[in-house]
Amino acid sequence: MNHLSTEPPQSTPSPAEDVLIDFARSQRKLGGAGLIYSDPNQQQAPSGFTAETRKRIAEYLKDVPRNEKNLRNAMIQAYIVGSRLWRIIQYFVGLSDLAYLVVPFQIEAEKIKAGNFTAHLKKTTDFLSAFGIPRTFREILTICLREDVFFGTIREIDGDILVQRLPSDCCKITSIRGDTYNVSFDFNYFSGRSESKLAFYSDEMTSRYRQFKSRGKEFRWQELDTPASFAIKCNSDIPDFGIPPFLGVLRDIFEIEDYQALKLEKAAIDNYALLVGEFGVDDGGNSNIDLRLLKEFFANLREVVPPQIAAVAMPTPIEKISFERPNGAEHDFVTEAEEHLYNSAGVSSLLFSNAKASSNALLLSIKANQAITFALVESIGAMLNRYLHSKPFGKNLSVKFLDISRYNRDEMIKAYFQACQYGFPFISHLAATLGMTQSEMDGLEVLENAVWDIRRRFVPLKGSATLAAGDATEAGRPTLETGEISDSGEISQEGE
Repeated sequence: MNHLSTEPPQSTPSPAEDVLIDFARSQRKLGGAGLIYSDPNQQQAPSGFTAETRKRIAEYLKDVPRNEKNLRNAMIQAYIVGSRLWRIIQYFVGLSDLAYLVVPFQIEAEKIKAGNFTAHLKKTTDFLSAFGIPRTFREILTICLREDVFFGTIREIDGDILVQRLPSDCCKITSIRGDTYNVSFDFNYFSGRSESKLAFYSDEMTSRYRQFKSRGKEFRWQELDTPASFAIKCNSDIPDFGIPPFLGVLRDIFEIEDYQALKLEKAAIDNYALLVGEFGVDDGGNSNIDLRLLKEFFANLREVVPPQIAAVAMPTPIEKISFERPNGAEHDFVTEAEEHLYNSAGVSSLLFSNAKASSNALLLSIKANQAITFALVESIGAMLNRYLHSKPFGKNLSVKFLDISRYNRDEMIKAYFQACQYGFPFISHLAATLGMTQSEMDGLEVLENAVWDIRRRFVPLKGSATLAAGDATEAGRPTLETGEISDSGEISQEGE
């Protein structure tokens, strides 16, 4: 539903628009089962990134809503050129395995027993497998943690289900439905030379761009159809503009760069030296040594010293004034600035090769950070369920993501296994924690039992642990031979 404007009467497209629409459709057909990101034969637009400075970042932070685009670009640049921000964001992304399972809801037991429910469940699991959830949603998590908002639209192309990202500069959050934000798009984005970009988007974008061309500014911003189009926001409590979650570390990144530059300058200066020769003067200020001989002496000296060492002659002694710390103690400002960076990001520096280690503090830090990531995963789950419920086979089924990561996987496997031992229905949870979807579990069960008949063909070697009660000819441990038994044991055997 379009919340901003009503559907206008269809206008007759111009010949130029006909060519554009035909080209877009042909490109979509040529794309096969994938999305076309760009045409390398066309001139690419400049990135719009500029080299940011500490002073400019400070100015941006004074008015975050007005400088939303500049701050977003600064975060992207810091993510690309610096490993520290990249590691922080990827650490948070890795705090979820994106393990999921399909659960029924609002359904009666009689209906579950019917055959159509099984068919709907099979279609749903196959539908989710086509989504490519681990890879696709990991990209969404990365963008949300880096820029705060991911604007996208779901497209089904030749059996594949793909999530296409929309340009953030042309999108706004305008409403919410089913716990998921809806997106409005600025169709002026396609004006001029950018019209060729329509080939890379859905038919809806082409249709709405024609409305904008024919109706003018009234249809410049249009809300895209739901549930296909959506927005996932990290700072969901502030929907009006994007605030990158790690915006506060930008200043710390520049601080580290400054300290590293000073460290390099100090290392370069340490490679240079100055030799000072003192010659005496009398009370009248005349040199005690012939100046011609003095010049020859220093000329000979310059010929033998390396280029990093200079030599001068002075009539008076020179006292060195140094600003170095006493006793040769040096302070590592770079390491201190890096620790401050991680602290600003709310991440323990112990995770990134810090010399000080505390396992308990580290574990608590990871659990706190995992809660942040899982809240974002739940927003993605709400979007996915909104789209699934629009399908005939998914109305009584939902996707549930589990709060699982590599850091608590063993703990949750143990918890789910114990729950299964007591009869709770957690087998699907256990399989998902082990990295297996319900579709894979169903397929492997058929393959291993019906096709390969592993239970009959793969017989384990017999031992005391695998023998049944009637299989053992003699009970107890095998008798030890002579030389293996102690004296007391031999006496016991003789007495039996």
